[in-house]
Formats: sequence, C-alpha cells, structure tokens
Amino acid sequence: MEPVSDCADRTEHHKPDIMPMKSSLLKTLLRLTIPLALIAVLIPLFMRRPNNDDAESVEYRTGRAADLGPVPVEAEAAFTGDLIMRVEATGIARAARCVDLKPRAGGRVTELPHGEGEPVRKGELILKLDDTEARLALQEAEQSLASARAKFVDLLLGHRNTLIPEDTTLQKDPNIWYLQYTRKEAEKAQKRFDEGKISSHDLEQARLWHESAGAFLSQRREALLATQSGLTGAYLAWKRALYEWEQTTLPAPFSGILGNQAVQVDQIVSAGQTCFTLVDLSSLRVEAHILESEVSGIRTGRKAEVRFSAFPLHPCAGLITAVNPLVDPDTKTCRVTVKISNPENRFRDGMFAYVSLEGSIYNERFLVPREAILVRDDRELLFIVRDGTAKWSYVDTGLRNENYVEILGSVMGLEPGEPVITRGHYTLIHDAPVTVTNNPQ
Repeated sequence: MEPVSDCADRTEHHKPDIMPMKSSLLKTLLRLTIPLALIAVLIPLFMRRPNNDDAESVEYRTGRAADLGPVPVEAEAAFTGDLIMRVEATGIARAARCVDLKPRAGGRVTELPHGEGEPVRKGELILKLDDTEARLALQEAEQSLASARAKFVDLLLGHRNTLIPEDTTLQKDPNIWYLQYTRKEAEKAQKRFDEGKISSHDLEQARLWHESAGAFLSQRREALLATQSGLTGAYLAWKRALYEWEQTTLPAPFSGILGNQAVQVDQIVSAGQTCFTLVDLSSLRVEAHILESEVSGIRTGRKAEVRFSAFPLHPCAGLITAVNPLVDPDTKTCRVTVKISNPENRFRDGMFAYVSLEGSIYNERFLVPREAILVRDDRELLFIVRDGTAKWSYVDTGLRNENYVEILGSVMGLEPGEPVITRGHYTLIHDAPVTVTNNPQ
C-alpha cells in the first residue's frame, strides 16, 4: 500500500503544473484569432466598388454622401467633333531659300559692301571685281555701235524716195514721217510680242531699227541694210561686252542674310568660286522622317506643330506642304515637309526640331477630355455633373489621342454638352455634392 500512496503523492504534486500551460496556450490562440476575424470582416467592406449590375454597390458609396460638403472640381463639356490622331517625329530645319553666291567671272575683289551675318535686299551689291578691262571693251563696243548706226541711217536715207509714200508734205520733211512710222511700228511690235506672235529677238530688232533710223517699211530691206552697214554685228558685240562687264558685279538674288563668308577685299577669285551663302530665314521648312506605317494618314494642307530643342518654350504652328511618295529603303521612313513662318529670324537653318503632325482624322466622334477618364477595378469610368452632384458612370471607350477619348457608351447615358469632371475627382464617390469652379466649354 505504501507504493500506491507514493504514486498518488507524485500525481498530486504535478497537477498544478499542467493547468497554467493550458491557460497560456488558450490566451495565445485568442490573441491571434480575434484580429484575424476582424480583418476577414473588414476586407470585403474596403474592397467593395460600385458595379453597374449591382445597385447595392452604388448605394454603399452614396450612404454618407449627404454628410459631405460640396467638393470643388473642374469640368469640361462632352461634345461631338473630329478626333485627330497625331504622328510624332523629329526633323531638321532648312531655310526657305539657301544659295551659294559665286561670281561668273574671275578677278581681283575690289568691293565687299556687306559681311557675314548682315541682311541684304534683293539686287544689293554683294561683291565687285576689278572691271577695268571689261569697261574698256564695253566702251569700244559702244563706239562701234554708234558708227554702225550712223552708216545705217545714211543707207536708209539714201532709199527715202522708195520708202516714203508720194506725198508732198512728207517729201519736204521726211524725218516727221520717220518718227510717226517708228512709233506705230514699235507699238505694233510690242503688241505682237505680248500676244506671243514674235520672239524677244524680233522685238529687240524692231527697237534697234527704231533707235537707229526711226522709220522703215520693208523688214527684209531694213535687215539687209542693217547687215550691210554692220549694225547687226556691232549691236551683238555691244551686248556681249555689256554682259561681260555686268559679270564683274555680284548682286543679291533675293533678300536674306549673308553667311559662310569665304572672300576678302583684294583677294583673287576664279569664276564659279563660292564667296558667300545667302539664306532667307523669313520662313523655314522642317524635313521630318515618318515611319512607313504612319505616313498613310498624313496629307498636305494639314496642320503641324514644331518645337525646337533650342527653344522648347516657343512652339510654332506649321503647315504640311509636301509628302514624299518614296520611302527610304534603308530607314523605312518617308520625308514630310512642314513650312513655318520665322519673322523674327529666331530659328536657324540646321536646327533640330520635334514635329507633331495631324494624321488620320475621324469625324463626328463623341469625345470627352482624357483627364475625365478614371480606372477602378480595371474598368474605365467618369463622373457626370448633374444637379450639383457627381454621377459615377462606367463607360466604353474607343479611339483616343493625347487630348480626347472617344465614348462609345455610358451606364448613366452621358449626352453631348453635359459636363464631366476633369480635376478633383480621384477621391469622389457617387452622388457626392460638387461645386464646379470653372466654366465648362
């Protein structure tokens, strides 16, 4: 009996140690279970969103809307219009006109009235060569022409009896008849030239006879007399000498700015040597290269925007003037030319630019500003302002550009002209009272 009593004593001795362990384990389980249960209850509440098929979801969002004050927002009106898809590219600016100035004659430079960077007007002198030799040759030609004219007049007057009609008044003063007839024939020649019936050479020939003699009846006879007197040859020699003398000056072919000066006074230049580059910066053409997959929607006459990297805050409005029908086989791009005005000569030839072109245009599309579209639970929605409240409306969207989104359908039946919220709507709920701070257009 003593052993049994001994075991009982041991059992009674260990019972107080088991109870505290069970109590501690129970408390630990309770600490873990209660928070998990609360999380399980609260998560569905926070995750719930309105659904067009679940009216209770929308009502959940509106439960406390009446307790909120009006939320200040900005809005824009939905509208029907053209959706313009833009094509982005880069390009290089080129002057409207840019030519290398080269004298047609060689010689020593005697005058340079303008230098690099200076503006010039059309016809202004850019460069002058030593004209001593050419001027002497011109003077000799003028003398020869004067002698030939005098001889021609003598020959013509020698035939006055056959040229002048039998009229006593004219026979007494043939010079009067010469002047009258010259005037009529000169007017007739000018009229025939304007009508395209005679060449400029024939007109010059008529003027030459007028200046030399003043009267003639038979063109064939006068041509023979002109050749016999040496007048025709002298006149051609004079024109050649005049041309050679004119080549000693280099005028500006158009108004612009001089650049790339490559000549100095007293320098010897040869014919065809580049001395300056003249650029007209009043307008520029920007040559952009568009991917072959994007060029099909681009048309001449459409608008473009050009922004130079050197002047990022000064965008320029441009016009598409040319679309190259050929695609570069190496780059798979097509050249598109945009013309912009440059009245202040701010932009220069060769500048790098970013170009945004009007591409495909989709007419009569129902549009809203891109800022109006939000995404909740992977669905697109917007807020419509009706009776001072924000109406949550899921939408089906179509095409879009950088500014607008096409609306194909909306749960709340959005109509053109209705304002949609574009700012201040990220935390809005359905039926929240709002105050539009701008004037929706």
